[in-house]
Amino acid sequence: MQFSEKLIFLMNITQTSNKELAVELGVDRSLISLLRSGKRGVPKNVKRMARVFAERSTADFQRYALSDMLGILALRSALPVQEVAAYLEKWLLEDRDMVRDVEKGVLDLKDIPEAPALQEIPDPVVIPEGQAIFYFGDEGRREVLLKIMQQVRQAQKPCTLLMVVDDNMEWLLSDYALTKRIQTELLELAHSGVRFCQIVPPMNYVNRYTESLQFWLPLYATGNLETYYYPRLRGNLYRHSIYVLSGQCAQFNASIGSGGVSDVTMFTREKVLVDVFERQFRAHLSMCRPAMAVYSSLAECVGKVSGFLANQTDTVQMINTLSLNSMPVQLLEQFISQSRGQEERTAILESIRDRMPEFEARLEERTCIDMCRVAPVREILAGEVSVGAHSDSLHYTPRAYILHLENILRLMEKYDRYIFVPLRDRNPLEYNLMANEEGMALIVRSTPPRIMLEVRRSELVVAFRENMLHRADTLGYDGIHRERICMELRSLIQELKKAAKERL
Repeated sequence: MQFSEKLIFLMNITQTSNKELAVELGVDRSLISLLRSGKRGVPKNVKRMARVFAERSTADFQRYALSDMLGILALRSALPVQEVAAYLEKWLLEDRDMVRDVEKGVLDLKDIPEAPALQEIPDPVVIPEGQAIFYFGDEGRREVLLKIMQQVRQAQKPCTLLMVVDDNMEWLLSDYALTKRIQTELLELAHSGVRFCQIVPPMNYVNRYTESLQFWLPLYATGNLETYYYPRLRGNLYRHSIYVLSGQCAQFNASIGSGGVSDVTMFTREKVLVDVFERQFRAHLSMCRPAMAVYSSLAECVGKVSGFLANQTDTVQMINTLSLNSMPVQLLEQFISQSRGQEERTAILESIRDRMPEFEARLEERTCIDMCRVAPVREILAGEVSVGAHSDSLHYTPRAYILHLENILRLMEKYDRYIFVPLRDRNPLEYNLMANEEGMALIVRSTPPRIMLEVRRSELVVAFRENMLHRADTLGYDGIHRERICMELRSLIQELKKAAKERL
């Protein structure tokens, strides 16, 4: 992002006017207008600017917006203003440092600001068999989680970790270093043969899905996490969580209200207690229903995607490449021709082609938000960009990518309800997300092996949808943002045309 875009984002979420910011910085407000328009670069008083925005970002929704934009989960917690200001200052300066490097003609990686190094977290002391030890507060919960992970690493594979996660996980997400370590270890364990069986909170805890969604999504995408929910209403006064590694260890946590100081967490390797908690988990599981269905065959995946694209309600998706919905008919015909002999893939492309008039008619009344990763020119020229959310055989040529971008511009100019939000992720997304208003959500893994998860619980679908809408709101897509996006797409088209011409 350019500095001007970051400034607009910060002013929007803090409701700061040009005049207010000018007064805080002791400058003329015409300078703020120049900064917002991109006619001036990073100012000298950026440190003071970061402090101003940090002081005005104390509400939960503001901290979550900053966390999503900067990619720093620690910002969601009650960090002191000075620490938030330090993160913001570094973020605001990133653009200036990179521009300076390009001007020098050498991209010196050591000059680009990096995320702070994760603090080394020591492994916990091993608890002997036959003991049960109690811990208190959030620190106790973190220590016990490390003990659970230690036991799972040492267990004979394959094995299954049973989990009841009946809280908002703020005790974990507020510790950025520990969050990243646990998330990484869970993925490594999944790839080593560990499976996970999870019972998620009851339906009156919908907000908690959204809060912890980013933590669990990578594990969902492995296909090694089975998720269930209890279908009946129940009170939310008491909260608890259970982790059981059969025959090895168990953790039980209980708290009242928001937790924290009221938490008490037990960790045990006493076999009798482990067996009791496993029986308790399985009794709970017998009253639950699957929250997701897992598909691995191409035919199943194609059928689900076709059903999603045929839906007539508002839709939002966050995908690794340009959406098939926005592909021009002549390009669809070209890829259909290239897919001959692959019946399922041909079928979905033909289905989209046949529904194209219906899709555009729907845009008169229904909103479609496509959040798509826009590939770098290098990847496009190298023929590395896949067609569709999961294609291992069809790839864009530069000319095909240009045609698709031109059609996206046409849709944006013709239909106010078609919203395109470019994702500027340097690396491909690990998964693709799709959700609509009719209670359908899909998670599609981006890399082999092919895995698709269909979210079956309506409240969880809402959480997925709200998570994506929140990201779209944070990135910006209407008004000046829509104009900026169109300008970026036109600029990319010209760059691709120039690069393709030079290659001839």
